[in-house]
Amino acid sequence: MSSVRNAASLYLPGVEIDHQPGPYQKPIADAKNRAAEYSKIWDLFAFKNEFTVHLARFSQGVLRLPVTISPGVRQEPPGHHV
Repeated sequence: MSSVRNAASLYLPGVEIDHQPGPYQKPIADAKNRAAEYSKIWDLFAFKNEFTVHLARFSQGVLRLPVTISPGVRQEPPGHHV
């Protein structure tokens, strides 16, 4: 058995394939149909919407806090800042 896995995977197969009805189900399906990348946290949000809606609200709240850096810099992956 190989220990190498797809870097784009959450490595949570049940979460990645069991998207429940909710606001993330269609955007994920659309992205997959276009073979496009999408934020893997959407898989978590789509798994159990009744629970993860709170995580989504928290994430959006944190992203919208006033800060001294630009939104583009704040959303860059670690190690990608100039």
